[in-house]
Amino acid sequence: MSWWAQQPEPSQVLEALHSTQGQLSLLSKRLSSLRDEHEALCECLAAHGAVPAERLTAWLHRRRFAQARRRHPLTCNETLESLTQAKELALSLAVRLGLDGVTTLSSASRALHSSLSALRPELAKLFPLQLFAIGGEACGDPLISVERFNVTANAWSPCTPLRTPRSGCAAVALSGHVYAVGGCGVDGEDLRSVERLNLWDAVWEEMPAMSTGRDELAAAGCSGCVYAMGGSHLVWPVRHVLDSTERFDPARGSWQALPRLSRERCAAAAVANRRRLYVLGGCDEDGVALCSAECFDPELGRWEPIPPMRWPRCNFAASASCGRIVVAGGYDDNTRDVDTVEQYDPSKSIGWETLASLPVPRWGVRAASREGAIFIVGGHVWDVEVGTTDGLHHASGTWVTYACMSEPRRSFGLAAVNG
Repeated sequence: MSWWAQQPEPSQVLEALHSTQGQLSLLSKRLSSLRDEHEALCECLAAHGAVPAERLTAWLHRRRFAQARRRHPLTCNETLESLTQAKELALSLAVRLGLDGVTTLSSASRALHSSLSALRPELAKLFPLQLFAIGGEACGDPLISVERFNVTANAWSPCTPLRTPRSGCAAVALSGHVYAVGGCGVDGEDLRSVERLNLWDAVWEEMPAMSTGRDELAAAGCSGCVYAMGGSHLVWPVRHVLDSTERFDPARGSWQALPRLSRERCAAAAVANRRRLYVLGGCDEDGVALCSAECFDPELGRWEPIPPMRWPRCNFAASASCGRIVVAGGYDDNTRDVDTVEQYDPSKSIGWETLASLPVPRWGVRAASREGAIFIVGGHVWDVEVGTTDGLHHASGTWVTYACMSEPRRSFGLAAVNG
């Protein structure tokens, strides 16, 4: 019998292929079901106090670490704290962990925090900060353009534009991607859609949509997920301010409804700080600016109030830096432009403290930060959008002026990426 005669018929190959695809589909569904059952069991155990979430995470870490040691046996009498005392080894470790991993490792112990803090100048060179200004509004029109700011080079440059023009959108940097969330489109529609920029190939891709359209929403990345909160939604002829919140898990590829905010908030600001989510200020249904703020603990699953800001503010800038939350600009309950800047340290009980004022009062402004500095970008000043970039350095308490965006904008998304 010839070799050709022994080969299977094309119909047999297709039948085997379809059978394999069917088996893979069933396995995928089963895996998804097991994941849901596992998460539900963990939530149930934690909710009833049988096994706290922290202990469950610790046990899981021990099992994974033991498996890794069995796969890669190594006899070493040194500790991680002692290894990071050597600058070359610490930098090598930082390169492999990335900046987020270094930050997490630094919080594990005082010794690690001390040795890694000494590497700040080198880490700044290894992971240069880049800001992404996404969409927004200029002269009454939503923008599709995206710009990137290289802090080291002090220069803005154009990036791949959005798929959809968006004013009043939010931007979140998470795991090598930048998300553009919600906003308002060219036809005045409040957008449910979400798109994601892959930083490796500079391509925007469509992502699962939110449950509702949200203009002037607050959004932030926390514990590996994207959180979207508040905003406004037009149900003709009334524009409603929202108190609903939802979370997108990239691993599951879906949005999940969360407990509602304590009140409705439009054009509020959101930041993640020490594994907690903070939503600040905004406006109510009557357009009155708010000074109240609240905090969400993903493990407890509930919102709790925090001390109110000193000034009511709406459509303003906020960011977290060095464990502190910093807010700037916006407009107050009399719709006056605000130049005040204040900060809040959740680890202390002193409430909000005043910092150096903005060089120029403005609203529709956005902020991003890295350890030691906060950058205030864009906004609306004296009936015109601006592209200014100002930096406040914590050590000196002074403002430094950087290069301007090529396209002025307000009410846009701003995301910070290290490296």
